[in-house]
Amino acid sequence: DPNINAHMMYDEQDNSIHDLFEQDDWDGLADLLFAALSDPFLPRFFRAKYHILSAWCSKEPRVHLDLAKTRIENIVEVLKADGQPDEEIDRRLSVLRSMVETAEGAIEEVDVDEQ
Repeated sequence: DPNINAHMMYDEQDNSIHDLFEQDDWDGLADLLFAALSDPFLPRFFRAKYHILSAWCSKEPRVHLDLAKTRIENIVEVLKADGQPDEEIDRRLSVLRSMVETAEGAIEEVDVDEQ
């Protein structure tokens, strides 16, 4: 089944990205995230997640967070159109929203330190 193979490929890619993030390999992470985000078939959840992670290793973190927020809004629209209840949507997207909050907090902290 091609869908199973695609899911396995994206899961493996996600594991590699997670490993680089945990190792603080920011250059390697940036390269892998760029490659992943260049994939036009990358699932919406991963696309939002990778924009959030890109904020940690980019010179333009706010751009990536804005893109992530847009992707999250797109996911909400798709799930609502699919008839998903708000509680289920909130549950499914809670990890992404928490990641955005954490990244925004870190950016604000850096901004304060630089002033």
